[in-house]
Amino acid sequence: MDPQRATRVALVGAGFIADFHLEILKRLEGVTVVAVGDVDGARAAALAKRHGVAQSFASLAELIEKAKPDVAHVVVPPDLHASVARELLEAGVGVFLEKPMATAAADARALVELARTKHLALGVNQNQTFHPGFVALKRMLAEGKLGRIDHVFACLSVPLRQLQSRDFSHWMFRAPQNIVFEQAAHPLSQLVELFGPCRDVAAVPAPAAAPTPSARQRRPAWPSARVRPRPVRRIRNPGRRCARAR
Repeated sequence: MDPQRATRVALVGAGFIADFHLEILKRLEGVTVVAVGDVDGARAAALAKRHGVAQSFASLAELIEKAKPDVAHVVVPPDLHASVARELLEAGVGVFLEKPMATAAADARALVELARTKHLALGVNQNQTFHPGFVALKRMLAEGKLGRIDHVFACLSVPLRQLQSRDFSHWMFRAPQNIVFEQAAHPLSQLVELFGPCRDVAAVPAPAAAPTPSARQRRPAWPSARVRPRPVRRIRNPGRRCARAR
C-alpha cells in the first residue's frame, strides 16, 4: 500500500448499523470510501447514494474486482464474518471486522493464519475499549490510583436500539446464543484490554425466570372473590379532600 495516497476502503454490509460506520469512515483523514456492497443491491445503492459513495455492488467478487479496495470494513451479520473475510483476504484485501471476529474459535484462528500468510491487515472493531469512561479507568490504573485489581464485575446495561425500534428480525434475536456474540463482546473486550488474553473461560447459565403473569391474570375477579371492595364516599375537610370507607 502506497503511504502517499489515501487508503481505499469498501464497506461490506448495508444493514442497520452501516450508516453510522460510513459516517465515521468519511471523516477519517487519509481514507477514501470507494464502494458499498450488500447482497441486497438496492439497499447497497441507497446507502451509497445517501453518503455520496460512487459505487455499489450486490456481489463481493465484483466489488473486489471493480472497486479495488485496499481494506474492507465488514459489517455483515456475525455468522457471515468468517466466509466474507476469507474471500477478501484470499483476494489480497485487508479486513476490518465488526465484532465478533467469528462465531467459532477455529474460524477466527484460520483467519488470523490466512492474514499472516498473505501479509495483510486483519482487525476487529472493539469500540467499547475507546469509550471515554473506559479510557479514564485505564489511565487511573496506569497511574496506580486504584491499587492492585484482583476482581472485576462487568455489567452491560445500555439501551438496545434494535429492541427499542422493535426490529425483531435482527440477527441477535434469531437464536439464544446470538445475543452473546452480539453484545457480550463489549465487556469481554474491555476485560482483555485490562488484563490480557483469557486463560480460562466458563459460562454459568442463570436459573430460568418464572413467567410474568399477563395483565388478564393479574386483574382481580371481583364477582367471584370473597372480599369485595367497600364503597367509598368523599368528604370535604378544610383545605383538603380525603376518602373514607363506610
